[in-house]
Amino acid sequence: LTPTSTGTTWMQEILTLMFSLGDARPAKTIPNWERAPWLEQIYCREALRDTETPRLLTTHMPAHVLAPALQRSKAKVIYVARNPKDVAVSFYHFHHLAKFLPDPGSFDAFLTQFLEGTVHYGSWFDHVKGWLGQRHLLDILYVTYEELHQDLRGTAQRLSTFLGCPLAPETLAALEQHCSFAAMRDNAMANY
Repeated sequence: LTPTSTGTTWMQEILTLMFSLGDARPAKTIPNWERAPWLEQIYCREALRDTETPRLLTTHMPAHVLAPALQRSKAKVIYVARNPKDVAVSFYHFHHLAKFLPDPGSFDAFLTQFLEGTVHYGSWFDHVKGWLGQRHLLDILYVTYEELHQDLRGTAQRLSTFLGCPLAPETLAALEQHCSFAAMRDNAMANY
């Protein structure tokens, strides 16, 4: 679970490698949206029906929409946040790449929209605040993009503990290699 432009794809890759015990083949042959379907997409219901547990799901939904359902489930939630200045810059550039998003105009205009919360998926500030408010109501682990960048190994170990998915040294080594920026940049299933 992430606000936009906070490391969603990176977390999808990390979790794919964890659940495949370091085998990078699924990450290299199956698109990330199929490995970790988006709750917001129409195909998600079918994907859920066809996928064994544990399932990886992806969403940018705000807490007021999704949290009530999660409170009635056994789901483990991983929330990735990122410095809002970096989110604004990244999301601006993503608007230029994504054909389904409107032209962002100038960065100054986009930044104003970002700060007002009138961009796609709404306010970053409300999103983070809403999900932080769920910390006592859900089985949730908060991770930051910056933590992933500074200590991928340590963060992966925290994730494995939270998920009850022990990482063998060779799995951790494969995860670190495959989830590097260089490897992800060259992976057509994650970078499209």
